[in-house]
Amino acid sequence: MHISLRNMLLRSLSLSLGLGLTLPVLAQTPDTPAAEAAPANAQRRFVAKNEAADDRVYNELLRANGGDHDPGHWASEAIQGLVGKYCGIMVGYPDQTFRGPNGLNRFEMAAALYKLMGCIEEQMVKIPQPEPLDASNFISKTELVQIAALQKEFRQELDALKNQQLDLGDRISELERVQVHGSVQARYRERVMTTDGTFPESPLFAPGNSNPDRRVNLDSQVEQRPADDPNRKSFSNNVNQFGRDQYGIPNVYHSPSEPNITPDDLAPFRMRTRLNVQADWNSWMRTEIGFDMFELGMASSMLSPTPTIVSNGGHDVNEGLPDGSPLMFRLVATELRVPDTGHRIKFGLMNFARQLQTGTRLTSLFDQGNWNGRDYGMVGWGASPVALSNNGDPDYRNSLFRYWQGGLNASMVDPDSHRYNQATSPAIAYDTDWGWGSFMVGLNAGSFQTNRLLAAQGNLSSGLPVNGTDPAFAGVYSGAILQGRDLAGGNLIGNHLALPSQFGDGYGVFGLEGRFFQDGLPLRLQLAGMAYLNDQLLNFTGPSRKELSGTLDLGWDQNFGLTLQVNKSFIGFDRHSAGLFFNDIAGSGVDLQLGANLATRGLFQLQNLAAGSVGGALGITLWEPEAVAAARPEQLKLILAARQSLGDRWGNLPAEATSPNQLLQDSGLTVSLPWQQVGGLNLDLSAQYSLLMADQLWAFRAVAHDVSVVTTLHF
Repeated sequence: MHISLRNMLLRSLSLSLGLGLTLPVLAQTPDTPAAEAAPANAQRRFVAKNEAADDRVYNELLRANGGDHDPGHWASEAIQGLVGKYCGIMVGYPDQTFRGPNGLNRFEMAAALYKLMGCIEEQMVKIPQPEPLDASNFISKTELVQIAALQKEFRQELDALKNQQLDLGDRISELERVQVHGSVQARYRERVMTTDGTFPESPLFAPGNSNPDRRVNLDSQVEQRPADDPNRKSFSNNVNQFGRDQYGIPNVYHSPSEPNITPDDLAPFRMRTRLNVQADWNSWMRTEIGFDMFELGMASSMLSPTPTIVSNGGHDVNEGLPDGSPLMFRLVATELRVPDTGHRIKFGLMNFARQLQTGTRLTSLFDQGNWNGRDYGMVGWGASPVALSNNGDPDYRNSLFRYWQGGLNASMVDPDSHRYNQATSPAIAYDTDWGWGSFMVGLNAGSFQTNRLLAAQGNLSSGLPVNGTDPAFAGVYSGAILQGRDLAGGNLIGNHLALPSQFGDGYGVFGLEGRFFQDGLPLRLQLAGMAYLNDQLLNFTGPSRKELSGTLDLGWDQNFGLTLQVNKSFIGFDRHSAGLFFNDIAGSGVDLQLGANLATRGLFQLQNLAAGSVGGALGITLWEPEAVAAARPEQLKLILAARQSLGDRWGNLPAEATSPNQLLQDSGLTVSLPWQQVGGLNLDLSAQYSLLMADQLWAFRAVAHDVSVVTTLHF
C-alpha cells in the first residue's frame, strides 16, 4: 500500500508539473513537523534548504562539489525550470547530488506540496487589485431616451450622410484603380574635349593634316587652305567625316549614326518626361500606357526619312537626330490575369523587356549609363571602331571603339528591348510563375516605323561591306549594307547594337527561369531564345537571326554574388560575360566588382577571341542617413570604374592580316556620383565623368573627355 500510494502521488505530481513519468528528489522545507522527519536510514535523510538563491546558476547548484546531474540528461530542462521558477522546490541533497533514480516517499511529497502552496499564496498576494468602478461618467437611462429621440428625428439626414460616405468610398476605390507615375529628367551630356586630329601625336591624326596650311575635306581630298580662311579649327578624323566652317560651326554633330569622335553633340541638353498610366478594371484585366515626351526634336533616328509627331521607338532613339518626334509610345497594352494564379496574357504595342528580363538580377555597378552609351569605364560592349593613326609605326594597327554601352549582359535575345532600341511592336505574350520559377513566350509583328535598311547603312556600314542579298545572308537584311565578315570568312562582324525588328519581319522569344535554394545559397538559372519569323526556324547550320542565351546567378546582392552568362548566335559572334560582386561588404557600404565580356568565334572557343573587355568598379557610400521605411532610401555614392579592351585573337593574328592585332586596344575610366532620394525627396541626381583612351589603360593616352549630369524627379 505504501508503494502504491507513493507511485500514485508520483504520477499525479508528474502530470501536474509536466515532468513525465519520473519526478526527481524534492527538497524539504524548514517547517516540516518533527513527527514527519525522514526515516532512520541515514542515506535517505536530507537537510532542508531555506530558499533557492535565484542568482545561483543551475550548474553551480547541482554540480558543485561532485554533483551527479548531467545537464545533458533528458530531464535537465524540467529540473532546471523547477529550481529557477517554483520557489526552489527542487534543490537536491546537502551533498549537492540529485539522486534522480531514487524513489519518492510521502514525507518528501508533503514537504514539496507544502512549499508549493506557500509559493502560490505569495504570488497571489502580489496580484494588484482593481480600483473601485467610477460610474459617474456613464450615460444614464434618461440620456439614452433623448439620444433615441434625436436619432429618430434626424434619421433622414443620417441616412443621407451614410450614403454620401459610401459613395465617397466607391469613388476612392475607382480612383485607386487608376495609377499614374513617371519621371521628369533633365540631361546635360557633352564631350568637353577631344584630342585634335591635326596633331601628329594625336591618336586621331589624319594624314595630310600635319600642315596647318592644308585641310582635309569630307571627300578625303587634301587641299591648300585659302590664305584668307580664318578657320584654323577645321580638321577631320581618320574616317574624314568631320569638319568646321569658317565660323567654327561643325558640319556633322555627334550621334550614334555617325562614327565620329568630336566635341559636339547634336543636343547636349535634353528633357524627357516619362509617364505611365495603369488601370485595373477588375481582378481579371489591366490596361497600361507608357510614353516619353521629349523637348522639340526627338530622335526618330532611321524611323522615317521625314519628321513624325508620334513614333514607337527604334535604333538610337534617345540620342537626337535632326528629324524627330516629341512623343514616343513605349507601351500600349492590356493584360488579362487569372485571379489567384500566376497566369497572364498581355497584348498590344510593346516589347518583352518586363516579361523576359535577360541578364543578371544581381546589383551591378556596370549598368550606370546616363540614358545610353558613352560609359567608357563601365565594361560594356563597344560599337563601330575607328582606325587610329600609326604615328610612324608600321606595326601599329590598333583601333578605337567610338562609344561603349555599359553592362555585363551578354544576351542578344529580344533586340527591341535593348537600351539603344526600345522599340514597340504589335505583340502578344504569355507568362506565368509558380514561386520557384517562371516561363514566358511572346511573338511580335515588327516595329511600324523602324527602317533597318537605313540604320544598317548608317552606323553598321564600317568595315568591309556585305550586301544583304549575299547568298550566305539572303533574306537576312534585304538590301542593307552590313559590316563585313570576320577574318575566317564566316559570321558577320559582331553587331553590338542589334537592330530592332521591322514591320513584317517580327520574331518570337521564350524564357524559362528557375530559382532554387533561396534559404541557403540562392541560385537563379535562366534560358532565353529568339528566332525571326522570316528566317528558317529549324536551320541551325546556315546564318540566321536566332539567338540563345543563358544566365547563372549565384549568391546575394550583399557580400557575395556571381553571374555567368553566355549567348549563342547563328549570325554573329558568340558572347560570354562574367561578373563577381562584393556589395556592401560586411555592412560597410563599400562595393567591389569585377567584370569581363568576350566575343568569340565559337561557343566553346574562348581562345579564338574576336573582341573583349575586362574591368573593375569600386563603389563607396559617402552619405546614407539613418534608414527609414522607404523603398529607396537616401544615398550618395562614389563609383570608380576602369575598363581595358582586348584585341582580336588575343593579339595573335597572321602577318598578312589587315585588321588590328593589338592585344590591348582602347581603355576607359569613369567617375560617377549618383545621389538617390536627395534630401529624402523623390529626386535623383547623377554626375559622371568619362575618359576614353587609346591603347593600354596605364599609358593614359587620352582621346575624349565626356561629362554628364542627369536630374530625375519621380512622381
